[in-house]
Amino acid sequence: DRSVHTGRPNEARQRSGLRQRQATIDEDDVVGRCVEKGRTFGRKNPQRVREQFDGGQHIGRRPRLCCEQEQSHPYLARPRLLRHYLTVADSTLFARQQTLVTDDGVRLRAAHVPGPGGPTALVVVHGFNAGIDKPANVTVVRTLATRFPVLTMDLRGHGRSDGLCTLGDKEVADVDAVVRWARTLGYRRVVTVGLSMGASVVVRHAGLVGGVDAVVEVSGPAFWNYRGTPVMRMLHFGVENRVARLWLTHVMRTRVIPPPWPEPWPESPVEAATNIPPAPFLIVHGTEDGFFPVEHPRALANAARAGAAARDVPDETDLWLRPFGHAEAAISRDLLLRITDWVRQQLR
Repeated sequence: DRSVHTGRPNEARQRSGLRQRQATIDEDDVVGRCVEKGRTFGRKNPQRVREQFDGGQHIGRRPRLCCEQEQSHPYLARPRLLRHYLTVADSTLFARQQTLVTDDGVRLRAAHVPGPGGPTALVVVHGFNAGIDKPANVTVVRTLATRFPVLTMDLRGHGRSDGLCTLGDKEVADVDAVVRWARTLGYRRVVTVGLSMGASVVVRHAGLVGGVDAVVEVSGPAFWNYRGTPVMRMLHFGVENRVARLWLTHVMRTRVIPPPWPEPWPESPVEAATNIPPAPFLIVHGTEDGFFPVEHPRALANAARAGAAARDVPDETDLWLRPFGHAEAAISRDLLLRITDWVRQQLR
């Protein structure tokens, strides 16, 4: 070894010893040290551990090693979106529940959350593969209920409601049942607020059935059968493939009608939007939405304005494009509160 003759330290031997020492440090040692540190932290900071538990953080999960990389799907990058699809919230928010029956005989689980706002109530309609108990939906309802009373439901094929999901077609009857329930509770003004698939439902309900005082759609599609983004192509595969529908039913707890789809196709959201004016119509969409690009909200706004001009009625359509992702899983509390401000301003 040349380093011996030159008087320099034996670098090769040092590197060999370092490798041997590193080989003795396996994953179990690292995990064990992390667990022991966690126990020590818990003994010294019991209040902080309680705060983490109350906040829904994972306590006692195997720590990620420094050599491991976080793996995420580009459309499921945010933990909030994963929680939205895969978990159920433990919440007493929906203590007042009611079983409703739609005009076509489907039994729905609905809930009423009292709040300020006087004679005005919001009917919140969730998106595909969501429901009353999903944490993202709970967050939306809890935020809106600080300003107005809220009524919501499990759409058909979701949660504890009966029936099969029709991807925005027959769900119009679900919304109408909850709107009528709100009237029986004494609310003189009812505003529907839909998110994602629920947005297409409230647009179609307002355009085809009516009977609401204002409409708010968040992150909704304008057209049927849209496959222009990878996540929508994946969703269509999930509802059209028999094996994938079994996975949706037994794992995701969402029951979807099998193809073929009805012929002729029912009125699309963009067609129904022409009939919404003169009712106030707010369209909220994220510029970072991975499901539906901004062409969808713009098409809805143009259709509503064209319908108002054709029938010579006031146009109360507003389009908000904001930097967020998709629907319940991405919308911020601040934006939700701004929506309630818009409702109050329109109905004052």
